[in-house]
Amino acid sequence: MMSASIDQVAASRETRPTDVLAPARWLLGKQLAITRWFIGLVAFVMFALAQPLIARAGGDLGFSLWENFAANGPGWFLLAMGATAVGYLPVLVAQGVTRRRFAEASAIALAAGALILGAMIAVGYFVEAWLYARSGWEYGLLQVLVFDDYRQVILVTAEYAVRYLQFGVVGLIVGTGYYRLGGWWGTLLLIFTLIVPLALGLVLLSQELTAFDFGWPMLGEVTATGLGLTLLYSVALAFIARALLATVPLRTKVS
Repeated sequence: MMSASIDQVAASRETRPTDVLAPARWLLGKQLAITRWFIGLVAFVMFALAQPLIARAGGDLGFSLWENFAANGPGWFLLAMGATAVGYLPVLVAQGVTRRRFAEASAIALAAGALILGAMIAVGYFVEAWLYARSGWEYGLLQVLVFDDYRQVILVTAEYAVRYLQFGVVGLIVGTGYYRLGGWWGTLLLIFTLIVPLALGLVLLSQELTAFDFGWPMLGEVTATGLGLTLLYSVALAFIARALLATVPLRTKVS
């Protein structure tokens, strides 16, 4: 009788779905530990060094440094975070997280990270505008964006969050390729895991084929329709990453 009850408890534990939010919070914490240094260093260089030095030298910036950085700089950073997140797969699987749950948790963590980065970019615009005003410079944005003014915080955060999420999910696919196939094949397959999916997302975002050339800032006019298509595309990529990770063989030792 007691043996049967023990077997039932063990079976219930094995079939009970793993909570996806706990690993997502853990992965987000790992990500944010690096994010604060990344954004902090960029902000220090731009706001505490570059702009004040140019102002003291009597120069004038006719464009926004922060806008150029915001276009894709944090996106590439989140792509790296997505790629390196796959390295935590054995750690979380050892804690009872399934590979599918790991993929879902990674996507949630990347989405949260993209939203936080978008909010940081919104704050950075206010800081830069204040610095320009203090130096007597005119402040305006050059790119055609969904928002008309940097003070539209919700639109600013939303636009950049959608941009960066695409990069992050593509990074998850890139990391899966390297984890599963190793360095040589992972690099050779970058055209399929990185270049093609990222280029297609940029085309959807700007709705211009010229975005395919990866020129800086890699974007033309951004519309609300483009953002919506990019968000749906990122969700589709997340499902692809989930399918790939669900069958990836676990590696106990990195070769």
